[in-house]
Amino acid sequence: MIGLDVSPLSGPPGGVRRMVEGWLAGFASLPDAPSVRCLEARSRRGLARAARAAGVTVFLSPWQAFARLDVPVVVTVHELPFVRLGPVEGRLRAFVHRRWLARDVRHAAAIVVPSDATRRDVLSLHPEAACRVHVVPHAFDPRPWRAAAMRVRPAASSRPTAVVVGASSRRKGLDVLADAVLRAGDVRWVVVGSPPRDLARRLDAVGVEMRTGVNDATLYDLVAGAAVLVHPSRSEGFGFPPLEAMAAGVPVVATTGGSVPEIVGGAAVLVAPGDADALAHAVRRVLDDDALRARLVAAGAARADAFAPERTARRLIEVLAVAEAGVS
Repeated sequence: MIGLDVSPLSGPPGGVRRMVEGWLAGFASLPDAPSVRCLEARSRRGLARAARAAGVTVFLSPWQAFARLDVPVVVTVHELPFVRLGPVEGRLRAFVHRRWLARDVRHAAAIVVPSDATRRDVLSLHPEAACRVHVVPHAFDPRPWRAAAMRVRPAASSRPTAVVVGASSRRKGLDVLADAVLRAGDVRWVVVGSPPRDLARRLDAVGVEMRTGVNDATLYDLVAGAAVLVHPSRSEGFGFPPLEAMAAGVPVVATTGGSVPEIVGGAAVLVAPGDADALAHAVRRVLDDDALRARLVAAGAARADAFAPERTARRLIEVLAVAEAGVS
C-alpha cells in the first residue's frame, strides 16, 4: 500500500498543492493502481505513526524533508536554484536545502524530481545518487483552464492585460519585471501572489496591480482573460503557470531559467533570465504580432496535453515499486 502525505492540500495555493492534486487524479484514473492511503499529520513523528497504523508498505513524500518511517520512502526534490544562482532565496534556505538533500541521498529509497534541470542540479552536488534520482514530470489537467477560455474573452481594449502568476519569492524575477513594465508600452500588468515587501513596493510604483488571496476559480478567469502570460522567473523546477495559460489559449513569454524550456517545449517566446529589455521586447512582439500569437496559441494547446495525470501516476508507481522492492 502506498502512503501519501497530502498535507499540501490544506495549505495555500501553489505548485506543491497542484502537484499532489495531479498525483491523486492520476492514481484515481488507473483501474489497476495500487491502494493509496492519504495521510496528514501536524508533525513528521505523527505522520510516521499514521503510516504505521495504516499498514503502508512504501511512502511518497511531496517534500524534500521527510519523516523517518519503517518502510521505504520516496522523496520529492522540486528545485535547487542556489546550485546555479547562489543563495537567491537566502543563505539559510540554501543551507537547509543542502542538508536535507544530503539526508535524502543517504536515507531515501528514491528521489523524484519534476525535470531534467532539477536532476542535473541534484547530481552536480551528489553524483553518487544518479541511479536513485528519477524524473517524473508533474501532472497537469488542462480542462479547467479550457473551460475558463470558453466563458471568458480578453476585453476589447487598446490596453491589453499581461498577467504574472506565482509571484512569491525573489527567484521569480519580479525585480526584472519592475524594470520591464515601463519599457513594454501601454499594458495593464497584473501580478498574482505575495512578493517580498520591497519588490511589492517597486511594482506598485510602476503601476502594477497586485492580487493576493486569489482562489482557483478567480485565477482561471484572470488567466483566460489576459492577452499574454509573462513568466520572468530566474529558476523553476517545473512551473505550472505557462501550461495553465497555454491551456486557456493565452500566449506565453517566459525565461530560460531552470526547467522552463523543457516544460514549455518550444510553445513560448523565451528570453534570458534577468534581461528586462529582452522581456519587454518579447511582450511587445507577442501583443503586436497576430501571426506570432496564433502560432503560440496553437503550439500551447498541444503542449498543455503533454502532462497527462495517468502518465505521471504510472511513472510514480514504477518508482515506488522499485523502492519497495529495495532495488537501486
